[in-house]
Amino acid sequence: MQADVWLGATKTEISAAQWAVWLVKYCTFTFLLVVPEISETLLVSNVTQTGVHLSWSIGKTQHIDLIQIYQRQLASSGSAAEPWSAAQNTSDISSHTVTSLTPGTAYEFYVVVESYGNINQTDAVTVTTGMLTVTVILV
Repeated sequence: MQADVWLGATKTEISAAQWAVWLVKYCTFTFLLVVPEISETLLVSNVTQTGVHLSWSIGKTQHIDLIQIYQRQLASSGSAAEPWSAAQNTSDISSHTVTSLTPGTAYEFYVVVESYGNINQTDAVTVTTGMLTVTVILV
């Protein structure tokens, strides 16, 4: 690759390698580390027997690579909690409804946002889904 460079009143042709050396020698570059802004608080609403609606707030991040929701089922009496797992990816920048949960079960959730390889996350929140209601009619 060749480039035409004007040095004063003279036009000079230089190679890409010479151009790179000139840029490094005479220019100052500033690289910014942009960490995506996300509120620490994960809000919960509309808890049902099999689902929960989660919402969060993302700041002025211009580019989002990934929004990932993590979940784990909490321990019932006497047993250990399940390990964290990636529940669902979402393209919605501010909320998501997690479905296919077990009725009457406690879960923890948190959300991770990735932007240009930098990661930030909310605090975890605990939610217990509604109990399954069975109505028996005796005749």
